[in-house]
Amino acid sequence: MTDLKKKSVGFAAIEFVEDGCSLGVGTGSTVDFFIESLAYANSKPGLIVSTSKRTDDLLKKYGLSTVSLLSVKKQLDVYVDGADEVDGKLNLIKGGGGALTSEKIVAASAKKFICIVDNTKIVERLGAFPLPIEIVPSARELIKNQLRKRFNGISRERVGFITEHGNSILDVFGLDIDDPITMAIELNRIPGVITVGLFTDQKPDVCLVGDNNRVRKIFKEEIT
Repeated sequence: MTDLKKKSVGFAAIEFVEDGCSLGVGTGSTVDFFIESLAYANSKPGLIVSTSKRTDDLLKKYGLSTVSLLSVKKQLDVYVDGADEVDGKLNLIKGGGGALTSEKIVAASAKKFICIVDNTKIVERLGAFPLPIEIVPSARELIKNQLRKRFNGISRERVGFITEHGNSILDVFGLDIDDPITMAIELNRIPGVITVGLFTDQKPDVCLVGDNNRVRKIFKEEIT
């Protein structure tokens, strides 16, 4: 059932892709369905920027080529990506796939961010999903100690996983994220932290939610 919801919302996002547009594509299982829909859509983007090798490879499988963000001189028209959790104010936890730094950069480089999730990702409060944090490897113990002492967070390094920027990822359990904006600011102040998987400045303009028999839309402009 979850895969059906992911597929429905992934295919629904194609309405935001106009022919000839510049498109950013995120990383994850729901995005995989969006890429599939993109391959068969009538409207084709003029250029595509990918956030990971995994996404690159899948796009190429469907005959869709990508360019580096460095070669794009203007804002991307639209960015489509999933999320691990979405709260009532459209704050997100992202990074379960390990591409959080690239995802945050591309999201900030786009005029419009479309988030695609199934309804199990909608939560009242962020934090049940462990928060990914990309870190400089040599700062691992410092950061783990800070997370434990200051935030009561239990950190686990993704053993054997290296990000595409050459860094490590800590998954942090047990955080009390009542105020995601303040939490993101405080975590980013820890020396050695590269990217925190809290997307509070890069909220989606539209969140598409795959429910049992429909896809509903949540608009940022309607959130108070």
